[in-house]
Amino acid sequence: MATSLVVAIDKEAISVGSERVALVSDASASPDMLIEPLANRLNAARDQMDNIARLKGDGQTASRLVTIQGDEDIEFRVLEKVMYTLDKTGFPDVALAVIKKAQG
Repeated sequence: MATSLVVAIDKEAISVGSERVALVSDASASPDMLIEPLANRLNAARDQMDNIARLKGDGQTASRLVTIQGDEDIEFRVLEKVMYTLDKTGFPDVALAVIKKAQG
């Protein structure tokens, strides 16, 4: 069974699991599509996933499913950069989880 890595985007930060890796303001302001601190963390996660898969005898590489989690107010440009960074670091399978704010 494949596990999904979670990349969360809130108003302030981009996180991998519970680890904050980049500021949304920096990602938004940068002219680059690749978010370097996120790419570094994803490369480490990919290597770890592949090592675990090899130790378990699951073949050379693990399934690399990522869920991007955020609220409906995420700036599209930031989401686009996160998705680009995921693709460039070997995470092509992406699911989106949108958290809607409660009305009231």
